[in-house]
Amino acid sequence: MSISEAEKELATITEAYNRKGHQIKQMALGTLLRFYPQKIVPCGAIVTNVRDCLDNYWPDLKTYPGHFLGPDEKPALKPTIEQARMTEENYLDAVERLNMLLRAVRYESTLPPEQRYRAQLDAVITHLTELREAEYHNRLLYEKLFKIGGIILLLLGLVVGGMLVMKHRTQRNDPSSQ
Repeated sequence: MSISEAEKELATITEAYNRKGHQIKQMALGTLLRFYPQKIVPCGAIVTNVRDCLDNYWPDLKTYPGHFLGPDEKPALKPTIEQARMTEENYLDAVERLNMLLRAVRYESTLPPEQRYRAQLDAVITHLTELREAEYHNRLLYEKLFKIGGIILLLLGLVVGGMLVMKHRTQRNDPSSQ
């Protein structure tokens, strides 16, 4: 797998987490806000109603995916390793918080977190890191070879230039060459 293929795989997994994250948004808007808006629930370190919790403390559950994005940003098409990790962590965190709210309102089911991409994401990130390190070392090797080749060419030029100067001097000083 090349670097571009690994980056595509990383983008695919990140997009899968974002698609699964839309279930979070649907559960927050469709279930919690529609049926239990005034129910008192724990919301982090405070206790408040569901609407206040989702509007003021955890608004990212209503606008998922959007944990680390600015107001006008969209999820990256070619995410970095850090963005992919952050997407995974934010997804799992959002599922945990949503399930805490669902259990607090005594909803009959919770949203199971998607775990099947974790091993694949770890493998892709490890492989991508190895490929980038190998590319970096190859680049360093070629750079060193280029410098060594440049030094060799410079020395060869100096030797040839010195030989030509010596030949010119001997011809100029030799009276029989005229």
